[in-house]
Amino acid sequence: MQILTRSASSTIIDALGFKLTTFLERTKTMVIIRPFTPDDYPGIAAVSSIIRPDMPITGDQLRQFDENRDAMVKFGRWVAEVDGHIVGISFHTQFTDMYHPRKLWVMVRVLPEHRRQGIGAALYTVMENSVQLLDPLALQVAIREDETENVRFAEVRGFYEYSRRWEALLDVATFDPTPYADLHARLAAEGIAIRSYADLVDDPQRDQKFHALQTEVDQDVPLPDPITPQTFEQFQREILQSSRFFPEATSFAVHKGEYVAMNALNKAGDNLWLDMTGTKAAYRRRGIALALKVWGIEFARAHGYKTIGVTNDVANTGMLAINGQLGFVRQPAMLQLQKVWE
Repeated sequence: MQILTRSASSTIIDALGFKLTTFLERTKTMVIIRPFTPDDYPGIAAVSSIIRPDMPITGDQLRQFDENRDAMVKFGRWVAEVDGHIVGISFHTQFTDMYHPRKLWVMVRVLPEHRRQGIGAALYTVMENSVQLLDPLALQVAIREDETENVRFAEVRGFYEYSRRWEALLDVATFDPTPYADLHARLAAEGIAIRSYADLVDDPQRDQKFHALQTEVDQDVPLPDPITPQTFEQFQREILQSSRFFPEATSFAVHKGEYVAMNALNKAGDNLWLDMTGTKAAYRRRGIALALKVWGIEFARAHGYKTIGVTNDVANTGMLAINGQLGFVRQPAMLQLQKVWE
């Protein structure tokens, strides 16, 4: 195994050019681990979509995510090539809405038929060598609990579980709206209407109200790491301009012109993913969040979407209860692990 660098005095930019070439004795193949280039978007998207078929992504979507990424985010990506084909990826990144300058999220993904050959280890080695030059406090990763080999891979490299989240899926065809038939009428009697983002196009303050509402309700989401309020510019780039944003499926409860609750469904191929449900404190315990979720399920059914997915922290008992009531079925937990540098 050989690591090629430009010089011992490389800058951080040079360090991100680490390239690793290794010969796999068992399969008699040469693997090249190299920095990502724009030509790699289709191959990276294909790998990601095979590994997470419930959240498929295209090369164009990946390109847009990269173009919209905030300049303060420390990001790096590498690919593993075998015979000119991308078979794995690794990357580190940060999120503006959960930002810590010295904490980074990392990921290693390898196609199933190329696992147990050392490719994942090589991808991780190159990525971690680069990350160490950024003076990290911690690396964080999310892995499903039933992916036991991946969990073990992380643990032997110093990661340990610090939190977990529940993924849940709703088969839209099985949803029975009968128990909720009067929800919308009851809210309407209180002067509360459910409107989609697309329907609110005539509100000149729509985007600012959306941003203000999300900023407020984000603070009440129980998470192990605190939410970092996004600037309006970050919100525009990362939410409104995202290829996953679905204006017709993002809904609000509106009372006297005020946006008091929201439910955002994002595109995920032929399915939808519930990104956020939240209600202002003064409007809670009125069934508004439930009504918004029911509206979203009915939207999904009317437009041919088969499944809605959602992820909630285990501490978010209220939202977990609502999702269970609606028929969301829990999947294996998503473990959040981290490696801390002293």
